[in-house]
Amino acid sequence: MIPKYKIVEVFPDINQIVVRFYSDTVTEEMVGGGTGPNGEFRRAVTDLAITLPYPTPTGNDLDGVIRAYFPQRMELLQHIEDTVINNIVVNPLTNLTLGEEKIIDPSVRIVIQDGKPITVPIATVPIATVPVVPEPEVLPLASVTFT
Repeated sequence: MIPKYKIVEVFPDINQIVVRFYSDTVTEEMVGGGTGPNGEFRRAVTDLAITLPYPTPTGNDLDGVIRAYFPQRMELLQHIEDTVINNIVVNPLTNLTLGEEKIIDPSVRIVIQDGKPITVPIATVPIATVPVVPEPEVLPLASVTFT
């Protein structure tokens, strides 16, 4: 796989660029890119907004900043190549039944641990009983006469 990139959008007021990563085997069209009917760039799954440092790098320096993101994006491109081209990995989302009703168990909660969901029982804490305090006795007001 030969990695490629192109700058598809520039935001000079915030010193940011949007870079699209693709390769010789995972084409720009395969990642959802390409251009729309008016020649505008369509968003692709590998597009990445990169905020550039000041002073804004140019030439080889800019190329170096973009290439720093290659390892992260290459992993995504490799996954796309494996699933789309080689059919090595089947994405479990393709087997979901939309609209299927599920029941939520209120006695457990789901937490993510090591990238996988695990079920944790919710501890039941007994409700503390508050002692009933009797109401104070109301005494009649004494009548006082001033002379």
